[in-house]
Amino acid sequence: MFSVSIHESFQLTLDLVSKGVLAETSNYYYFFGQVQKLFIGLVWCAVLYFLPWKLLKKYHNYFFLATIVLVFLLFSPLADDLGKGVTLWLDLWFFTIQPGEFFKLWYIFFLTWWLMRKRKTFDDWSLFISFCVISIVCLWIFVYLSDRWTLMILWPISLIIYWYITWYTKHIWLVFVVFVLGTFSIAQLVTSQRMKGMPESEKSYVQQRLEYFFDPDADPSSRWIGRQTNQALIAVGGWWLFWWGYGKWLQKFGYIPEAQSDFIFAAFSEEVWFAWNLLLLFFYFMLVYHWLKWLKKVTDNYDRAMVVWLLSLLIFQAFVNIGVNVNIIPLTWVTLPFLSHGWSALIINMLEVMLLHKIIQRA
Repeated sequence: MFSVSIHESFQLTLDLVSKGVLAETSNYYYFFGQVQKLFIGLVWCAVLYFLPWKLLKKYHNYFFLATIVLVFLLFSPLADDLGKGVTLWLDLWFFTIQPGEFFKLWYIFFLTWWLMRKRKTFDDWSLFISFCVISIVCLWIFVYLSDRWTLMILWPISLIIYWYITWYTKHIWLVFVVFVLGTFSIAQLVTSQRMKGMPESEKSYVQQRLEYFFDPDADPSSRWIGRQTNQALIAVGGWWLFWWGYGKWLQKFGYIPEAQSDFIFAAFSEEVWFAWNLLLLFFYFMLVYHWLKWLKKVTDNYDRAMVVWLLSLLIFQAFVNIGVNVNIIPLTWVTLPFLSHGWSALIINMLEVMLLHKIIQRA
């Protein structure tokens, strides 16, 4: 973060200085902000550490309702698009939060609790249909918010946890079909909602974003809709042959947009070379391995499901972010866990690890 956010920090603070918000520019605005958020996250983790796990399980539905309220506040004057054109943030005067990140966490609690209760009272098909209805009702609001990245994360993970809890092998094929059809429908709905009221120029931009993914010839020069992806691939490809050294790479100077968040993997790849990139992937692997190693000692079925889902949430986000950076997944605003800049995302990632620790500690 110290290295990759230099250009973005300067551009942001330059704009804030011109508006009279700041007195001078800074090359490390995002870095110092991330350090501040790291300490705040540690405080939250300390609070969570001392909260009894039984208390969290008992009142998780109230927390879930609170996150739903936060999400609906995105339709209020408190919503702020942070200059990105999509109102997914709440401006609470002294800080900004992204309700979708908090929704992911407590939605996990709610859906796990619901499936654990109903799997013994519903027959196979009734449970599956009810599960689909509840998922659609809970996630529908993100269609109207055009928050396809939250949908892209929660929809497949919901199916994973359904399969893990119910273990209905005869439904595996159905889960796969629902996933494919649901993902396609979500993409169509989000796109159609995003198009409403847009100028023709913006409509073509949204449409071309997906079109370019399937057909790079849609932007043969890679200077319009394909610029972000093309610059990220240049950065990622650089670590196979060249190692410019820490702080000496070029893509962060305005070539890769959002180098401190969405495209931090590409920025990281060019600067640290291939071996260190493998080390980063190894750390993610060890994160999964560590918790799965202890999973067999967890006897409570609810707790086991929570471990699987929390790990799925972390790793799936990492997969989607890296997939976007290497152009195997269409462009989304999914951050890389623990690396990307972001107040809400970093806090939630830290809380997820603390929850994993609390569950294993009880085993």
